[in-house]
Amino acid sequence: MSFLNKIPFEIGTLPEWLQPLAGPSWPWLMLVLLLTLALMISVFAKRLVRSLARRRYADEKAFEGSGWDLAAPVVQLVVFAAGALLAADLTAVYDTNRLDAIWTGALISLAIIAAAVMFSTWMVRSMRSFAAKAHGHGRRKVDDTVFIFVGSMLRYAIFAVAFLLVLGQFGFQTASLVALVGAIGLALALALQDTLKAVAAGVMLAVFRPFRIGDFVGIASQEGEVHDITPFVTSIKQVDNKVISIANDQVWTEPIVNHTRDSRRRLDLYFNLAFEDDVETALSALIDAAHECSAVITRDETWSGVHTMADWCIKLRLRAWVRTEDFVQARSDVTRLVLSKFKERGLSIPYPAQVEYQVHNHKFGTPGGSEND
Repeated sequence: MSFLNKIPFEIGTLPEWLQPLAGPSWPWLMLVLLLTLALMISVFAKRLVRSLARRRYADEKAFEGSGWDLAAPVVQLVVFAAGALLAADLTAVYDTNRLDAIWTGALISLAIIAAAVMFSTWMVRSMRSFAAKAHGHGRRKVDDTVFIFVGSMLRYAIFAVAFLLVLGQFGFQTASLVALVGAIGLALALALQDTLKAVAAGVMLAVFRPFRIGDFVGIASQEGEVHDITPFVTSIKQVDNKVISIANDQVWTEPIVNHTRDSRRRLDLYFNLAFEDDVETALSALIDAAHECSAVITRDETWSGVHTMADWCIKLRLRAWVRTEDFVQARSDVTRLVLSKFKERGLSIPYPAQVEYQVHNHKFGTPGGSEND
């Protein structure tokens, strides 16, 4: 392929002003073309890896963030690096004298990436399998939160080691790379302090576990079911299937309300009663409505009473305990039963009202009169 570094035609056929530049510029022009071709091939290799890997996953979301998803850009980098070194060797712009070593290093690098994918996938699946077995033995303290977080950290660590080994196949000194990575890591630590806060907060969340995967929580003015926890963000799925991602440092510093940590919750409902109605009858109606609801689990702890005297009504309060998973439906059922009981017993729920009184003052006269009246 000598034509790659030598012009395959007579320079004399070119214009005079271009002839002095043609000889030195030709290898660089070929290098640019070969690098463009290498980039196109690397993009194709990345898409091929992802296309083949997606067949292993029934769900597209399961593929995202998997070992194969992380391996695809690394394969693209390896293919492009091998193509770039080959282009430099063929055009003699940079004489590597190691063409065979380049291909050998590329093949070994692809093997390292494949091994990293399989090993990381095996590690994550093994941890989840261990968690499932622990659940099967009735260990309620074991949950998926720690396993998912640690699995994600291990996956990133495995690919970081694989990336260093791949660079070593192309002649980079591993010791120098480790020192370089350390220096870059220090610089990134100073530049990305907020990101590192998120990682540190993620570790704290995984260790202390204020919530677990599947818990319904309130975080940063958002409510939903904990969907995923990564080293950087916590994702919660709302009741309408919207997924919200919140940085772990914000999760750790904001108040966390866990609605499903305990097995039961207390209904705390308020109802308005007209001043003209009998309070004892209304309180009895609240207790009867709660007892008719099958979701109420401890009837002896059900309580009703007068909460406060408002401007236009009497506010009554009802407390009843239900299972956590029945909370929403039980709240609706008890409210419906209370309305039914009020109608049966002739009790009314008043509308907001305002009464205006006119006071006659003997000194100043009737409203609207003058001081001399």
